Amino acid sequence: MAAVIVRRRRGPVGAAGAGDPKSMARKPADLAVMLGQVLTPPAIADRMVDALGARTPGSTARILDPAVGPGTLPIAIQRRGWGGPEDQYFMRDIDAEMVAACRDGVAHRNVDLVQADYLVEDHSGYFDYAILNPPWVRQEWIAKKDLYRDTLQQRYDLVVPGTANLYVYFLVRVVHDLKPGGRFVAVTYDSWKATRYGQWLMQFLVRNCEDLLMQDIHHQPFEGRLVDATIISGTRRRSPAPEEDTRSRVTPPAGYARLGDLVESQRGLRLKQASFFMTSLAVPGATPFVKKLKGARGYALPSNHSEWALLAENQENPGAIELEVERRLAKALREPDANKSVLTWFHERPTTWSTHRPAPRAPILFNYYIRNAPRHIRSDGRAYADNFYGITPRGTPVDAVIALLNSTQVRSALCAHARNQGNGLRKLQLFEYRDVVVPDWTKFPSSAIARLRDLGASLVSGSDNSSAVLELVDHTIDGVLRGSLRPDRRSP
Repeated sequence: MAAVIVRRRRGPVGAAGAGDPKSMARKPADLAVMLGQVLTPPAIADRMVDALGARTPGSTARILDPAVGPGTLPIAIQRRGWGGPEDQYFMRDIDAEMVAACRDGVAHRNVDLVQADYLVEDHSGYFDYAILNPPWVRQEWIAKKDLYRDTLQQRYDLVVPGTANLYVYFLVRVVHDLKPGGRFVAVTYDSWKATRYGQWLMQFLVRNCEDLLMQDIHHQPFEGRLVDATIISGTRRRSPAPEEDTRSRVTPPAGYARLGDLVESQRGLRLKQASFFMTSLAVPGATPFVKKLKGARGYALPSNHSEWALLAENQENPGAIELEVERRLAKALREPDANKSVLTWFHERPTTWSTHRPAPRAPILFNYYIRNAPRHIRSDGRAYADNFYGITPRGTPVDAVIALLNSTQVRSALCAHARNQGNGLRKLQLFEYRDVVVPDWTKFPSSAIARLRDLGASLVSGSDNSSAVLELVDHTIDGVLRGSLRPDRRSP
C-alpha cells in the first residue's frame, strides 16, 4: 500500500494549512455531538451533589448550572435533599430543546432558566455553588473560540491554550463566577489530565482553588462513550496562590533520566484522508511510508514492507503523481458519500487540498497505541504516519537504543505512563512519552553500550530467540545499575 502526498502545481509551495480557513471536514453532523451533549448518569449526578459538601441549616444559596441540559443535576440536588426552598437556581443552555426539557423537569420556585451562551455572560463572584457537566466539544469545532479567549484575557488576564476543549473555558469561567469560598463540582472525561492544556487547567485550579479533589470513575460510565470520567471539586480561594508548577515533576534518581533528555521524538504525518492517499508501488515515484506495521513481527521493519507514499518533494516524476491524483479525484467525485472528507478539503481549499507537510523520518518507530507490550522497531528511515513517534537517539548507537527501549524496565515504565482507552487499549501522549524515566544510558560504560549494540543488532536481524536476547539486555542493564559494570568517568 502507499500514500500519495503531493504538491499541486497550481498551488503554493508552503506547508498545508498555513493561513487556510478552518475546514469542515470530519465536522460532526449530529447536533448533540456538535454541542458536546453527553448526559450525566443519575448515579454520577448523586455523587456530584454529595461532593458539594454539607450545608448550614437554614442557609440559602445561589446555585449555577451553566450547561443544564434536561436538568439532571438540579433534579439530583432536589432528589438528594441537599437544596433549600429559598435557593436561587441560575441555569443556562445553548440548546432550546434542552431548556424546554429542563423547564418541565425542575420543580422549584426560584429558577432563572434561559437559553443563552453562558460564556459570554458576566456573573463574576456571584454564586455560592456551581455544579456542571460542561460541553464536550473539541477545540477545532468551537465556533466562538476567539471571542471566548479574548474575553478571558480581557477580564481575568488569562491566556487559555488554543488547543483547549470547550469544557476548559467553562471550568475557568465557573471558578471566577464563584464567590470567594464558593464551591464547585464538575464532571468530564478523564483524559484531560494527560494533555498539555490539561496541565494548564490543573495549574489554574490549584492556584485558584483549595480542597481540590479528583475522583476517578472507571468502567466507562457514559453511555456510548469509551472513556472513564473524573469528578472535579474545589473551593474558590479568597486570593490566588503564588504561581507554581503543578505537574509534580520529580527529579529522576541517580542513574536515571527522562526519555526526552536522551532522544529526539516527533509525531508522524497526518494524512487528510488516508483511504484516498493510499496506493500501490506501481505508481512511478513512490516513496517509502509506514502507515501500519503489518508483517513487522520482530524489532525491525521488514525490507519488503508493502506500504508506500507518494511525495512530490524531490520527485523525479511529479507528472505521474499529478495524473494519479487526478484519476483518484475523478473517482471520488463519482462516489461522494465515500469521500466526504477529502472532497470537503477539495471544495474549500482548491489550491492546497492535496498538500501535506513534509513527512518526518527517524531510525526508530514507536506506535503509541499499546494493546500488549510496547515495542520499538528499527526503521530504514522511511517516512511514517501520525500513529507513530519517530525516535532519534542523541549520540548513542541506534541498535543499542533499540535494545534499551525494548528492555523490561523501559517497557514497564511506558505502560505505567499510558492511560486506558478501553477494551485493552492504552495510549501514550508524546509529552508523557518524553517524561518517562529510564536508565540513563549516557552514563553507561562503553563496554555495556557495545554489548547492548550487539544485542540490539540481534533483535533487528530477527533473532529466532528474541526472548533470550531481551533477557541478556535486562541482565546488562541490571549489571550497570547494580554497579557490577562501573560507569565510565564522563563529564556531566
